[in-house]
Amino acid sequence: MKPKIIVLIVLIALLLVLIIQNSQETVFRVLFWRISAPQIVFVPLAVVLGFFLGYFLGRSDRKRKAA
Repeated sequence: MKPKIIVLIVLIALLLVLIIQNSQETVFRVLFWRISAPQIVFVPLAVVLGFFLGYFLGRSDRKRKAA
């Protein structure tokens, strides 16, 4: 197996453990809104949001260097 795939599998396994261990109810407050949901919803949402932000910011940085 390629090292990149092994690292990806390990990161996914760690993320699954983190998600399973955080199933308690939590409250997320933004200005006037109050969202109550299990952490099992917020953790993957934060991971996906972080992934896309990193991907698009890195991609725009490459375009600036190429130009």
